[in-house]
Amino acid sequence: MTSKLVAPSSARVAVPAVTDPARQIAAARRIELHLLRTFAAVAREGTLTRAAERLCLSQPAVSGHLKALEEELGVVLFNRVPSGMVVTSAGELLRPIAERALAATCEFAALAQTLRGGVAGEVRLGTIIDPEYLRLGSFLRTMIERHPMVRIETQHGISGWVRESVAAGQFDAGFCLGENDAPNVTQMPLTRVPYRIVGPHAWRDAIACADWAAMAELPWIWTSQLSSHNRVVVDVFRAQGLEPRKKMVVADQEAIMKSLVMAGVGVSLMREDLADAAQAGGEVATWPLARLFLPLSFAYRTERAADAVVVAMASALRATWPLPLPDATGAMSLHCNIAIADSTPRDS
Repeated sequence: MTSKLVAPSSARVAVPAVTDPARQIAAARRIELHLLRTFAAVAREGTLTRAAERLCLSQPAVSGHLKALEEELGVVLFNRVPSGMVVTSAGELLRPIAERALAATCEFAALAQTLRGGVAGEVRLGTIIDPEYLRLGSFLRTMIERHPMVRIETQHGISGWVRESVAAGQFDAGFCLGENDAPNVTQMPLTRVPYRIVGPHAWRDAIACADWAAMAELPWIWTSQLSSHNRVVVDVFRAQGLEPRKKMVVADQEAIMKSLVMAGVGVSLMREDLADAAQAGGEVATWPLARLFLPLSFAYRTERAADAVVVAMASALRATWPLPLPDATGAMSLHCNIAIADSTPRDS
Protein backbone atom coordinates (compact mmCIF):
# COMPACT_ATOMS: atom_id res chain seq x y z
CA MET A 1 0.00 0.00 0.00
CA THR A 2 1.43 3.39 -0.90
CA SER A 3 2.54 5.46 2.06
CA LYS A 4 1.61 9.12 1.80
CA LEU A 5 2.74 10.12 5.30
CA VAL A 6 5.20 12.98 5.44
CA ALA A 7 7.06 13.84 8.61
CA PRO A 8 6.13 17.28 9.95
CA SER A 9 8.67 20.01 9.50
CA SER A 10 8.70 23.53 10.91
CA ALA A 11 10.67 24.89 7.97
CA ARG A 12 10.94 24.40 4.25
CA VAL A 13 13.76 22.16 3.10
CA ALA A 14 16.35 24.04 1.12
CA VAL A 15 17.92 22.00 -1.68
CA PRO A 16 21.23 23.54 -2.69
CA ALA A 17 21.98 23.59 -6.38
CA VAL A 18 25.10 21.75 -7.47
CA THR A 19 26.39 23.58 -10.51
CA ASP A 20 29.85 22.02 -10.83
CA PRO A 21 29.53 19.17 -13.42
CA ALA A 22 32.49 17.31 -11.91
CA ARG A 23 30.88 17.32 -8.47
CA GLN A 24 27.56 16.19 -9.97
CA ILE A 25 29.19 13.22 -11.71
CA ALA A 26 31.18 12.25 -8.63
CA ALA A 27 28.06 12.37 -6.45
CA ALA A 28 26.02 10.31 -8.92
CA ARG A 29 28.70 7.62 -9.13
CA ARG A 30 28.56 7.06 -5.36
CA ILE A 31 24.78 6.44 -5.35
CA GLU A 32 24.09 2.86 -6.35
CA LEU A 33 20.78 1.89 -7.93
CA HIS A 34 19.96 -0.76 -5.34
CA LEU A 35 20.00 1.95 -2.66
CA LEU A 36 17.51 4.05 -4.64
CA ARG A 37 15.35 0.95 -5.19
CA THR A 38 15.28 0.33 -1.43
CA PHE A 39 14.50 3.98 -0.68
CA ALA A 40 11.56 3.96 -3.11
CA ALA A 41 10.24 0.66 -1.72
CA VAL A 42 10.32 1.80 1.93
CA ALA A 43 8.69 5.11 1.01
CA ARG A 44 5.96 3.23 -0.82
CA GLU A 45 5.35 0.49 1.77
CA GLY A 46 5.76 2.53 4.96
CA THR A 47 7.51 -0.25 6.94
CA LEU A 48 10.84 -2.05 6.71
CA THR A 49 9.10 -5.42 6.94
CA ARG A 50 6.83 -4.92 3.92
CA ALA A 51 9.62 -3.31 1.90
CA ALA A 52 11.91 -6.26 2.66
CA GLU A 53 9.21 -8.67 1.47
CA ARG A 54 8.72 -6.76 -1.78
CA LEU A 55 12.47 -6.57 -2.42
CA CYS A 56 13.10 -10.20 -1.35
CA LEU A 57 15.70 -8.96 1.15
CA SER A 58 16.15 -9.30 4.87
CA GLN A 59 15.01 -6.45 7.11
CA PRO A 60 18.58 -5.74 8.32
CA ALA A 61 19.69 -5.47 4.67
CA VAL A 62 16.97 -2.91 3.93
CA SER A 63 17.89 -0.95 7.05
CA GLY A 64 21.54 -1.05 6.00
CA HIS A 65 20.69 0.28 2.54
CA LEU A 66 18.82 3.23 4.03
CA LYS A 67 21.64 4.01 6.44
CA ALA A 68 24.20 3.91 3.62
CA LEU A 69 22.09 6.18 1.42
CA GLU A 70 21.41 8.69 4.19
CA GLU A 71 25.12 8.81 5.04
CA GLU A 72 26.05 9.27 1.40
CA LEU A 73 23.52 12.06 0.89
CA GLY A 74 23.95 13.68 4.28
CA VAL A 75 20.15 13.88 4.49
CA VAL A 76 17.66 12.16 6.80
CA LEU A 77 15.13 10.42 4.56
CA PHE A 78 12.86 8.81 7.16
CA ASN A 79 11.73 9.25 10.71
CA ARG A 80 11.31 5.99 12.62
CA VAL A 81 7.98 5.84 14.45
CA PRO A 82 6.15 2.96 16.20
CA SER A 83 3.89 2.42 13.18
CA GLY A 84 6.76 2.26 10.67
CA MET A 85 8.78 4.64 8.54
CA VAL A 86 7.60 8.19 7.84
CA VAL A 87 9.11 10.05 4.90
CA THR A 88 10.73 13.34 5.88
CA SER A 89 10.21 16.53 3.91
CA ALA A 90 13.64 16.08 2.34
CA GLY A 91 12.80 12.47 1.48
CA GLU A 92 9.53 13.52 -0.13
CA LEU A 93 11.42 15.96 -2.38
CA LEU A 94 13.95 13.30 -3.39
CA ARG A 95 11.44 10.47 -3.85
CA PRO A 96 10.07 11.36 -7.33
CA ILE A 97 13.61 11.92 -8.61
CA ALA A 98 14.63 8.47 -7.37
CA GLU A 99 11.59 6.89 -9.00
CA ARG A 100 12.35 8.63 -12.30
CA ALA A 101 15.94 7.39 -12.13
CA LEU A 102 14.78 3.81 -11.61
CA ALA A 103 12.26 4.08 -14.45
CA ALA A 104 14.93 5.53 -16.75
CA THR A 105 17.20 2.59 -15.95
CA CYS A 106 14.47 0.14 -16.98
CA GLU A 107 13.83 2.10 -20.17
CA PHE A 108 17.56 2.19 -20.94
CA ALA A 109 17.88 -1.60 -20.54
CA ALA A 110 14.74 -2.27 -22.61
CA LEU A 111 15.94 -0.11 -25.49
CA ALA A 112 19.34 -1.81 -25.42
CA GLN A 113 17.61 -5.20 -25.66
CA THR A 114 15.57 -3.99 -28.62
CA LEU A 115 18.68 -2.70 -30.40
CA ARG A 116 20.39 -6.05 -29.87
CA GLY A 117 17.45 -7.75 -31.51
CA GLY A 118 16.72 -9.95 -28.52
CA VAL A 119 14.92 -9.98 -25.19
CA ALA A 120 16.76 -10.81 -21.98
CA GLY A 121 16.65 -10.07 -18.28
CA GLU A 122 14.45 -10.71 -15.27
CA VAL A 123 10.67 -10.31 -15.30
CA ARG A 124 8.55 -9.95 -12.16
CA LEU A 125 5.06 -11.25 -12.91
CA GLY A 126 2.03 -11.02 -10.59
CA THR A 127 -0.44 -13.90 -10.72
CA ILE A 128 -3.93 -14.51 -9.32
CA ILE A 129 -6.50 -17.34 -8.97
CA ASP A 130 -5.24 -20.76 -10.10
CA PRO A 131 -2.52 -21.24 -12.74
CA GLU A 132 -4.61 -23.59 -14.88
CA TYR A 133 -7.32 -20.99 -15.41
CA LEU A 134 -4.69 -18.38 -16.33
CA ARG A 135 -3.05 -20.86 -18.73
CA LEU A 136 0.11 -19.87 -16.92
CA GLY A 137 2.04 -23.00 -17.85
CA SER A 138 1.40 -22.56 -21.57
CA PHE A 139 2.22 -18.85 -21.39
CA LEU A 140 5.51 -19.40 -19.56
CA ARG A 141 6.49 -22.28 -21.87
CA THR A 142 5.93 -20.01 -24.89
CA MET A 143 8.04 -17.27 -23.29
CA ILE A 144 10.87 -19.69 -22.50
CA GLU A 145 10.85 -21.19 -26.00
CA ARG A 146 10.86 -17.79 -27.69
CA HIS A 147 13.10 -15.93 -25.26
CA PRO A 148 15.43 -18.32 -23.44
CA MET A 149 17.42 -15.44 -21.93
CA VAL A 150 14.40 -14.18 -19.99
CA ARG A 151 14.07 -15.30 -16.36
CA ILE A 152 10.52 -14.97 -14.98
CA GLU A 153 9.74 -14.73 -11.28
CA THR A 154 6.07 -15.07 -10.30
CA GLN A 155 4.39 -13.80 -7.15
CA HIS A 156 0.84 -14.77 -6.27
CA GLY A 157 -1.77 -12.49 -4.73
CA ILE A 158 -5.11 -10.79 -5.32
CA SER A 159 -5.99 -8.52 -8.23
CA GLY A 160 -5.87 -5.17 -6.44
CA TRP A 161 -2.46 -5.92 -4.97
CA VAL A 162 -1.08 -7.06 -8.34
CA ARG A 163 -2.44 -3.94 -10.07
CA GLU A 164 -0.95 -1.66 -7.38
CA SER A 165 2.39 -3.45 -7.68
CA VAL A 166 2.39 -2.99 -11.46
CA ALA A 167 1.48 0.70 -11.08
CA ALA A 168 4.31 1.18 -8.60
CA GLY A 169 6.85 -0.54 -10.83
CA GLN A 170 7.37 -3.45 -8.43
CA PHE A 171 6.03 -5.90 -11.02
CA ASP A 172 6.78 -5.71 -14.73
CA ALA A 173 3.30 -7.04 -15.45
CA GLY A 174 0.54 -9.12 -13.93
CA PHE A 175 -2.85 -10.73 -14.31
CA CYS A 176 -5.87 -8.88 -12.88
CA LEU A 177 -9.60 -9.40 -12.49
CA GLY A 178 -11.98 -6.45 -12.51
CA GLU A 179 -11.88 -2.89 -13.70
CA ASN A 180 -8.72 -0.82 -13.88
CA ASP A 181 -8.54 2.09 -11.42
CA ALA A 182 -4.83 2.86 -11.91
CA PRO A 183 -4.30 5.79 -14.31
CA ASN A 184 -0.79 4.69 -15.27
CA VAL A 185 -1.70 1.07 -16.00
CA THR A 186 -2.95 -0.45 -19.27
CA GLN A 187 -4.94 -3.70 -19.19
CA MET A 188 -4.88 -6.05 -22.16
CA PRO A 189 -8.20 -7.99 -22.13
CA LEU A 190 -8.01 -11.79 -22.22
CA THR A 191 -11.54 -12.99 -21.45
CA ARG A 192 -14.59 -12.46 -19.25
CA VAL A 193 -14.78 -14.75 -16.23
CA PRO A 194 -18.29 -15.78 -15.09
CA TYR A 195 -18.99 -15.90 -11.35
CA ARG A 196 -21.92 -17.18 -9.30
CA ILE A 197 -23.10 -16.52 -5.76
CA VAL A 198 -23.06 -19.77 -3.81
CA GLY A 199 -23.96 -20.90 -0.30
CA PRO A 200 -23.74 -24.08 1.79
CA HIS A 201 -25.52 -27.07 0.30
CA ALA A 202 -27.67 -27.31 3.45
CA TRP A 203 -29.14 -23.88 2.59
CA ARG A 204 -30.13 -24.92 -0.95
CA ASP A 205 -33.90 -24.54 -0.45
CA ALA A 206 -33.61 -21.06 1.06
CA ILE A 207 -31.12 -19.96 -1.60
CA ALA A 208 -33.27 -21.30 -4.45
CA CYS A 209 -36.18 -18.99 -3.57
CA ALA A 210 -34.21 -16.02 -2.24
CA ASP A 211 -34.46 -12.56 -3.77
CA TRP A 212 -31.80 -9.84 -3.61
CA ALA A 213 -32.93 -8.62 -0.18
CA ALA A 214 -32.86 -12.13 1.26
CA MET A 215 -29.35 -12.75 -0.11
CA ALA A 216 -28.15 -9.48 1.40
CA GLU A 217 -29.35 -10.63 4.83
CA LEU A 218 -27.46 -13.93 4.75
CA PRO A 219 -24.02 -14.30 6.40
CA TRP A 220 -21.28 -13.47 3.87
CA ILE A 221 -17.69 -14.60 3.48
CA TRP A 222 -16.13 -11.24 2.66
CA THR A 223 -12.94 -10.16 0.89
CA SER A 224 -10.48 -7.29 1.30
CA GLN A 225 -11.06 -3.97 -0.45
CA LEU A 226 -8.22 -4.80 -2.87
CA SER A 227 -10.13 -7.84 -4.09
CA SER A 228 -12.09 -7.73 -7.34
CA HIS A 229 -14.72 -9.89 -5.58
CA ASN A 230 -15.29 -7.17 -3.01
CA ARG A 231 -15.87 -4.48 -5.60
CA VAL A 232 -18.26 -6.44 -7.80
CA VAL A 233 -20.38 -7.70 -4.88
CA VAL A 234 -20.62 -4.23 -3.35
CA ASP A 235 -21.53 -2.68 -6.71
CA VAL A 236 -24.15 -5.25 -7.70
CA PHE A 237 -25.99 -5.06 -4.37
CA ARG A 238 -25.71 -1.29 -4.29
CA ALA A 239 -27.46 -1.24 -7.68
CA GLN A 240 -30.37 -2.95 -5.92
CA GLY A 241 -30.26 -0.42 -3.06
CA LEU A 242 -28.88 -3.09 -0.72
CA GLU A 243 -25.71 -3.98 1.16
CA PRO A 244 -24.66 -7.32 2.66
CA ARG A 245 -24.32 -6.63 6.39
CA LYS A 246 -23.36 -9.93 8.03
CA LYS A 247 -19.70 -10.14 7.03
CA MET A 248 -18.56 -13.18 8.98
CA VAL A 249 -15.01 -13.85 7.77
CA VAL A 250 -12.58 -11.99 5.49
CA ALA A 251 -10.67 -14.28 3.11
CA ASP A 252 -8.52 -13.53 0.07
CA GLN A 253 -8.08 -16.91 -1.65
CA GLU A 254 -10.76 -18.74 -3.63
CA ALA A 255 -9.82 -22.13 -2.11
CA ILE A 256 -10.35 -20.74 1.40
CA MET A 257 -13.66 -19.15 0.42
CA LYS A 258 -14.89 -22.43 -1.07
CA SER A 259 -13.88 -24.31 2.08
CA LEU A 260 -15.76 -21.83 4.28
CA VAL A 261 -18.91 -22.10 2.14
CA MET A 262 -18.77 -25.89 2.34
CA ALA A 263 -18.34 -25.64 6.11
CA GLY A 264 -21.58 -23.67 6.39
CA VAL A 265 -20.03 -20.33 7.36
CA GLY A 266 -21.84 -18.23 4.75
CA VAL A 267 -22.38 -17.34 1.10
CA SER A 268 -19.70 -16.11 -1.27
CA LEU A 269 -18.78 -15.34 -4.85
CA MET A 270 -17.29 -18.32 -6.69
CA ARG A 271 -15.97 -18.78 -10.21
CA GLU A 272 -18.63 -20.53 -12.27
CA ASP A 273 -16.53 -23.55 -13.25
CA LEU A 274 -15.74 -24.18 -9.57
CA ALA A 275 -19.34 -23.53 -8.53
CA ASP A 276 -20.72 -25.97 -11.12
CA ALA A 277 -18.34 -28.72 -10.01
CA ALA A 278 -19.01 -28.08 -6.32
CA GLN A 279 -22.78 -28.07 -6.83
CA ALA A 280 -22.63 -31.30 -8.85
CA GLY A 281 -20.74 -32.84 -5.96
CA GLY A 282 -23.34 -31.74 -3.42
CA GLU A 283 -20.91 -29.33 -1.77
CA VAL A 284 -22.59 -25.95 -2.44
CA ALA A 285 -25.85 -24.48 -3.68
CA THR A 286 -25.80 -21.89 -6.47
CA TRP A 287 -28.14 -18.90 -6.33
CA PRO A 288 -30.01 -19.01 -9.66
CA LEU A 289 -30.91 -15.34 -9.98
CA ALA A 290 -27.64 -13.77 -11.13
CA ARG A 291 -24.48 -14.48 -13.11
CA LEU A 292 -21.68 -11.95 -12.73
CA PHE A 293 -18.81 -11.33 -15.14
CA LEU A 294 -15.36 -9.99 -14.30
CA PRO A 295 -12.86 -9.10 -17.04
CA LEU A 296 -9.56 -10.97 -16.85
CA SER A 297 -6.70 -8.84 -18.14
CA PHE A 298 -2.94 -8.64 -18.46
CA ALA A 299 -1.71 -5.40 -16.85
CA TYR A 300 1.45 -3.37 -17.42
CA ARG A 301 2.54 0.24 -16.95
CA THR A 302 1.32 2.36 -19.86
CA GLU A 303 4.73 4.00 -20.28
CA ARG A 304 6.23 0.54 -20.93
CA ALA A 305 3.92 -0.38 -23.82
CA ALA A 306 6.88 -0.41 -26.24
CA ASP A 307 9.20 -2.16 -23.78
CA ALA A 308 10.76 -5.24 -25.41
CA VAL A 309 9.83 -7.50 -22.48
CA VAL A 310 6.21 -6.27 -22.34
CA VAL A 311 5.84 -6.67 -26.10
CA ALA A 312 7.23 -10.20 -25.86
CA MET A 313 4.82 -11.15 -23.06
CA ALA A 314 1.83 -9.68 -24.90
CA SER A 315 2.78 -11.67 -28.01
CA ALA A 316 3.11 -14.88 -25.99
CA LEU A 317 -0.29 -14.28 -24.41
CA ARG A 318 -1.93 -13.82 -27.81
CA ALA A 319 -0.51 -17.20 -28.77
CA THR A 320 -1.83 -18.74 -25.53
CA TRP A 321 -5.31 -17.22 -25.39
CA PRO A 322 -7.91 -17.12 -28.20
CA LEU A 323 -9.28 -13.76 -29.26
CA PRO A 324 -11.28 -12.27 -26.37
CA LEU A 325 -15.07 -12.23 -26.56
CA PRO A 326 -16.29 -8.82 -27.79
CA ASP A 327 -19.15 -6.87 -26.32
CA ALA A 328 -22.03 -5.39 -28.32
CA THR A 329 -19.77 -2.65 -29.72
CA GLY A 330 -17.30 -5.17 -31.10
CA ALA A 331 -14.68 -4.42 -28.43
CA MET A 332 -13.70 -6.52 -25.46
CA SER A 333 -15.39 -5.11 -22.36
CA LEU A 334 -13.12 -4.12 -19.49
CA HIS A 335 -16.08 -3.56 -17.18
CA CYS A 336 -17.73 -5.84 -14.67
CA ASN A 337 -21.33 -6.67 -15.49
CA ILE A 338 -24.18 -8.90 -14.43
CA ALA A 339 -26.75 -11.09 -16.17
CA ILE A 340 -30.02 -11.47 -14.24
CA ALA A 341 -31.61 -14.83 -14.92
CA ASP A 342 -35.11 -13.88 -13.82
CA SER A 343 -36.85 -11.05 -12.01
CA THR A 344 -38.58 -13.42 -9.62
CA PRO A 345 -37.13 -16.20 -7.53
CA ARG A 346 -38.11 -19.81 -8.00
CA ASP A 347 -40.46 -21.48 -5.56
CA SER A 348 -38.84 -23.97 -3.21
